Amino acid sequence: ALLVAGDAMQDLPQIDAAKTDSGYNYDSVFELVKEKISKADIAVVNFETTLGGKPLNAYPLFSSPNEYAIALKNAGFDIFLTANNHALDTGKKGLEQTIRVIKEQGVKQTGTFISEEQRMLNYPLMIIKNGIRIAFLNYTYGTNGLAVEKPNVINLIDTLLIKDDIEMARLLSPDVIIAAMHWGEEYHTTPSSRQKEIAQFLLNNDVRIII
Repeated sequence: ALLVAGDAMQDLPQIDAAKTDSGYNYDSVFELVKEKISKADIAVVNFETTLGGKPLNAYPLFSSPNEYAIALKNAGFDIFLTANNHALDTGKKGLEQTIRVIKEQGVKQTGTFISEEQRMLNYPLMIIKNGIRIAFLNYTYGTNGLAVEKPNVINLIDTLLIKDDIEMARLLSPDVIIAAMHWGEEYHTTPSSRQKEIAQFLLNNDVRIII
């Protein structure tokens, strides 16, 4: 089974509630869902915050404790998607630290990259599970107007870029290509015409699952 969840983010009351004398603890938060997440063959989470260190912050610029990512990993998530509109909330330092802390947990991460070279080496993200080869793609509609600093890379929704990435994915002989798209208009329950266009483009280009 493939399980996908999101958005994983932290508001200040949640950060305060997790505070302990020695740091932060989120174990109780995932207690009731941990078994379901862990049972999935692949569990994916959209990680919509940054691990930018102090000051810890929430809307509009998110910076969460490292323990939050560790707790998500302990709850059973195997893949963290980081291409979303909050990826640059704590700048270059936050983007790089987020990638580093997630990877230190021994889980996979994709969507944002420390450099173009790292992107070329690690994207699309290929996962082989139960003999099934899966290529994961991840893109965001934007970064709330914040500009990415070189050499960092954030995957933005751009059909030319996506087409190139799908070509690259095909070379890796996947059984299925999955595209996780961070898009949509807040407080709208139906997709926009632009979303429908891009979804059709993805389906026309061998993507079989759109998240």
